[in-house]
Amino acid sequence: MSLDIHQGFSRKSFFLTGGSGFMGKVLLFKLLKEFPDLDAIYILMRGKNSRRLKRYLGPQERLEKEVLGSPCFDPLREALGAEGFKARSSRLIGVEGNIHDDRLGLNDKDCQRILTSVNYIVHMAATVNLMIASLLLWTQTLWVPCVFLRLPRNVESWRPWFTFLRAM
Repeated sequence: MSLDIHQGFSRKSFFLTGGSGFMGKVLLFKLLKEFPDLDAIYILMRGKNSRRLKRYLGPQERLEKEVLGSPCFDPLREALGAEGFKARSSRLIGVEGNIHDDRLGLNDKDCQRILTSVNYIVHMAATVNLMIASLLLWTQTLWVPCVFLRLPRNVESWRPWFTFLRAM
């Protein structure tokens, strides 16, 4: 077994929670910069009503406006050029969901797609409200991996995966 990280991530897919937060953006930047041959990165995001745009933003539009539109990605945008950045960031797929919902709020189609294609799961979702109850902190920190342990394994291409837990 090779310990080369580029070989290990080559042609692989990720599922990421917390992709719209600061650390999520940093991880996405590094993945896009260092691993040009990733298959896909699925990012769990809630849709939300935009006060500025006065309309609802779905997860993909939110990903493009709030995450990829962040100044965090300017160095990569400059290094790759507009077309190169667009091509590389086309691998990012916003998936509607919520870490507090059953099955992460994933619909059947998205859940099946993630189960059949994802190699790595990275859980980085967090809250900025530090005054919340400890039960909610436990839910955000430990519940998401438990949800994946309960998902059906009758998928032929189910592979081993890695879960990253943040510290409380």
